[in-house]
Amino acid sequence: MRQFLYIVLFLLSIGCSNNRAEKFTSKEQSSTAVESEAIIKEVITPQQAYTEVIFQKLKDIIETRQLHIKHPEFPKNDTLPTWIHITPHTLLKNIEIIDSVAMTDSITTVKTKLNFERQKTDTIISIIKRSTVFIDTIATTSIQIDFEKTEKKQPSVTYQKEVHTPLQKEKFSLKDLNFSWEDIDNCDCLFSVNVEDTPSQKIFFGRLNDDTHGILQVGIHAASEKIQVTTPRNTKRAFGSSWKETYKNSHYNIRITATPETSKFKDKYAYSINFFLRKKTDNTLVRKNILVHCKS
Repeated sequence: MRQFLYIVLFLLSIGCSNNRAEKFTSKEQSSTAVESEAIIKEVITPQQAYTEVIFQKLKDIIETRQLHIKHPEFPKNDTLPTWIHITPHTLLKNIEIIDSVAMTDSITTVKTKLNFERQKTDTIISIIKRSTVFIDTIATTSIQIDFEKTEKKQPSVTYQKEVHTPLQKEKFSLKDLNFSWEDIDNCDCLFSVNVEDTPSQKIFFGRLNDDTHGILQVGIHAASEKIQVTTPRNTKRAFGSSWKETYKNSHYNIRITATPETSKFKDKYAYSINFFLRKKTDNTLVRKNILVHCKS
C-alpha cells in the first residue's frame, strides 16, 4: 500500500513538475516538493509507476465486472471496453508496458499487454490523464485512466483495376444457315460461334422451343442435324434467369451455360453463354463465351 502511494505521488509529480512555480508560492513548499520528487524517483521508475497504476485500475474494473455478472443488480460503472472478454473466471496475472508516449504535459498513452490466467493475451492502449482541480482554493492534481482498443494495421494491398472485355454478339447471315424457316421460327435462341482455327470456321446452333431438341450446323452452308437434349433446363424458371442444358447425338456432345446480362432489346433476354462442344470422332473441343439474345 505504501508503494502504491509512492506511485501516485510520482505520477502527480510528473504532471506538476512543469508548472511548479504556479502551484507553490513559498520557498519552503518548493523545497519540499523537489525533495519528495527526488525520494520517489529513487524508489520507483516511470515504467514501474505506469505498470502498478494501470494494473490496479484494471484489476478493480475486472472485479467490479465479475461482481456484476454474478449479481446483475450491482451497478457496472467502469470504463473497460466490452471488447475485452471477461468471465467469472477471468484472472489478470500481470501487465507489460510495451511503449509509452507523452502526448502532452498532462496526457500519456501507454501500450499495454494484458496477461491472463488460462486466457489468451490482449493488447490495449491505456491513457493516463493528469488534471488540476481546485478544492477550497487549493490546487490538487488528479489522475484518470481510460482504455482504448489497439488498431490492427491492415496489410497494404495494391488493387489492379479489372479490365472487363465486353462480350460480343457474333454476327451471321441467314444465308449461311441450312435451317428451314419453320426451324428458325421455332428457335428460342439462335446464335453462331466463330471457330477460325478449325476447318468449319463457324458453328450455328438453335435451341428449339419444345425443350427436347436443338439444331446444330457445323460450317457455313453445311448440313444441319437435330441434337437431343440430355439434361433440360428447368421449365418453371423465370424468363431472363440463368439456365444450363446438355445435348448429345452420335457425333457431338454440347453443354450450354447461360448467365443473364442486360438486354438492349425489348422482349429479348440477353445471356452470356458459355458454349462447349466436343466432336466424338476426333475429340475436337470448342469453348467460347458469347453474347446471345433469346426469347425466354
